[in-house]
Amino acid sequence: MEKTNTPQAKCGTVVACLFLIIAGQLWLLRGVLAAGPAAWPGMVIGELAFCAVMLAALVWCWGHPQGWATNRGCAAAFGFFGLYTVYQLIFFGAFSELYLAGVSTEFPSVSRALVAVKIVLALMAAVAGVPSAPAPTGREYAEKLRQAVYKQEAGWAKGNAAGAKKDLDSAMAKLKASLSPEEMEALMAELRGHPEDAASRQPGNSPVDDMHGWGGGV
Repeated sequence: MEKTNTPQAKCGTVVACLFLIIAGQLWLLRGVLAAGPAAWPGMVIGELAFCAVMLAALVWCWGHPQGWATNRGCAAAFGFFGLYTVYQLIFFGAFSELYLAGVSTEFPSVSRALVAVKIVLALMAAVAGVPSAPAPTGREYAEKLRQAVYKQEAGWAKGNAAGAKKDLDSAMAKLKASLSPEEMEALMAELRGHPEDAASRQPGNSPVDDMHGWGGGV
């Protein structure tokens, strides 16, 4: 199977989170919903409206692996789930009481925990729907790492060359300040690979001096 580089979202996580929210609401509020629309509190109607939008988002993510796809889609998704979170916080106590009747327990903390879990699932769905580039394979990672190493080594080499040139310029400046022009010329000739020229310019090393021998005569 060929690997695609198209950014994709974790739509499986989005579908699972939204399904749990919707199914959990229908089960926890089953007693209220069975009483008929006329008996539904306003907060329950608002919750069902949110669930209808989340059902549409679930169907969308089921068929679109890119999730919220664009920046505008991501902004809309985060705006919706942010509003849903605020709605849950406003009616936190009321939902806790309704859920307490739905789970038939003596511990009020269970119902409050269910509301908190619903908020967490909504935030997880919002984040999981953001498309992201797929992680590189082992070979791609090794290639990028190799390129990064070469780039770093090139930077080090450039820095070392610049430092060596600076040191050479400093050494030459010191030599120019301490040597006479003749001595400097002889040194440069030796560095260029002409030691005979450098030797001929040194005092006491001329051929005539060598012919005097030990006694000073010719």
